[in-house]
Amino acid sequence: ALQAEECCIEDNNDECRCEYLKVACRKSIEIGKADFCGEAFDTCCGGSADCMCSVTSSICFDSPGLVCNVAADYCCSSPDAYSYHHCKCDFSNYVDKIYPIEFRDTRHSCSVRDGVGAENVTLTGVDQILKAIYETTTGDFWLNKIGWLDEEVEYCDWYGVSCESRIVIGIDLRGNNLTGPFPYHNISMLHDIQSLDLANNALSGSIDYVTFYNLRHLSHIDLSSNQLSGAVDILISPAAKYVNFSQNNF
Repeated sequence: ALQAEECCIEDNNDECRCEYLKVACRKSIEIGKADFCGEAFDTCCGGSADCMCSVTSSICFDSPGLVCNVAADYCCSSPDAYSYHHCKCDFSNYVDKIYPIEFRDTRHSCSVRDGVGAENVTLTGVDQILKAIYETTTGDFWLNKIGWLDEEVEYCDWYGVSCESRIVIGIDLRGNNLTGPFPYHNISMLHDIQSLDLANNALSGSIDYVTFYNLRHLSHIDLSSNQLSGAVDILISPAAKYVNFSQNNF
């Protein structure tokens, strides 16, 4: 922390201090403490709890180690047990492909995801998740709603929904007159989604980015030309390769 103050005295900005404090946070975690992490969160995030995931994740990806366990805990905080374990399993597997490190509780989280997880998804129902997205965004007034909510039509055949082996991997409802609050909570339950395009609509409100940190496969995100507001987090998804938030009210 002292080094951050001394080295950033000319810059006198939080961005410089943030980088030094992230290093201090990582080193303290590696010796079983977290002395500088609170200060790093305050400096890097301006006190925003939602930012803790992005800070610890960036430390994890830059210098993998014990901090990755901490990042998994912050990024996978969810009141839904299945979502929590699904996220922990996916997070650890994602990092392990790049940096072979040992995650605590990984085996348990993955067994929960692959065991009781299947039952849990059946109970909640992917079609029910999609139905919630439809209702939240005033689906009755969409320009194209072919198949939606039709019990005789498989949800993978609903307009704008893409699947692989009945797993939803994409939603493309671009320019389809979606209105109302952005349905981040419902989308975050589609754990295997890879592409999300809701551009050119009239979605409003802010985005709870923490819910999106659970989506370890989401690489394409286009929410441009809506009425979204609040803060912007470019680390919305760990796998993101294309992100477009332009022409909103951020």
